Amino acid sequence: MRLAWIGCAWLMLFFAHAEAAALIEPHPSVLVMEFADHPDAAPYEISLSNVGKTASEFALMWLVEEQRFDVLDAEQAKETAKTEGLRMTGIVAPDTAKRLGRLTGAQYILYGTVVDVSVSSTGTETEGWGGVSIGTTKATVVIKCMDAKTGELVMGAKGVGKSKTSYTKIKLDQQETVAIGTRKVTQDSVTSALQKASREAVELLTRRLYGEEDNKQRE
Repeated sequence: MRLAWIGCAWLMLFFAHAEAAALIEPHPSVLVMEFADHPDAAPYEISLSNVGKTASEFALMWLVEEQRFDVLDAEQAKETAKTEGLRMTGIVAPDTAKRLGRLTGAQYILYGTVVDVSVSSTGTETEGWGGVSIGTTKATVVIKCMDAKTGELVMGAKGVGKSKTSYTKIKLDQQETVAIGTRKVTQDSVTSALQKASREAVELLTRRLYGEEDNKQRE
């Protein structure tokens, strides 16, 4: 009997600890803001457009796929915010988060930044057909979750995505490209890197919010 009581007490302690580790209640309503582009998101001269918007759209898609959040309609929220003179892009001030929460019913506001987009060359140069350009595009996205009731930052996470590219120079010239430093890469490779980075950030943020990751693993 004593052993049974001890076992029961241990289980109660275990589940109490597990519950305390979670930072949010199951399936909260979240509003995803349009992500910002960090001013130093790429080295040298760079021609990238809408990387923040692209990353936030991917993040929203992954959040819906996770099926652990009630993701609110961002476009409808944007119209509501516009009529109230609130900004829906970039870093969110606590007062803005609280107002958005009241207007949209969101419990949490998710916002983020594309902090880095870069390309590394791993090789070139074969004879014929203008040579081959080989490289890796890397994107880094940071996502933060703010409590819309208190304006307090709850948790953040970073995701890194890489996309390898290998094209003949003739084909590269025929595709839609962007310049990163002195190198050209396809728009598709940048989009792919942003997609992977956003997914990693969303998955990590979800685990942290639900208390499914050991604190020692946090970046």
